[in-house]
Amino acid sequence: MLEDFVNNAMDEHSKGIKLVEKRKFDEAIRYFEKVKDQKNPVVNYSLATAKFRKKNIHLTEEETKEIITYYKKAIKANSKFADAHLMCGMAYEQFASLLTRAYKREPYKNSKEKIKKIKQ
Repeated sequence: MLEDFVNNAMDEHSKGIKLVEKRKFDEAIRYFEKVKDQKNPVVNYSLATAKFRKKNIHLTEEETKEIITYYKKAIKANSKFADAHLMCGMAYEQFASLLTRAYKREPYKNSKEKIKKIKQ
């Protein structure tokens, strides 16, 4: 039974990887969502990467935070996962860019509240 579960999860993950390669990100995300597991760094990495590549510069703050969370789960499960560290850094860079653009649009609007949200 456990072996069937693991084989099925790996099949779903493999299908998702092939869809990412074809740039079919929505379909890939559905496959990764089926098998996401906090202890499997590759699945969390794949899910985060599919979401990141899907929208890239058009991500919202919330989407970027979610992606960072998945990369952190991958890193927690395998601290030597260099690609997860790299992509997490890129996601943080994207998040900083979003915050900078928001600040430039409205420099002082709700500054204290925004700082509290960032620290969470």
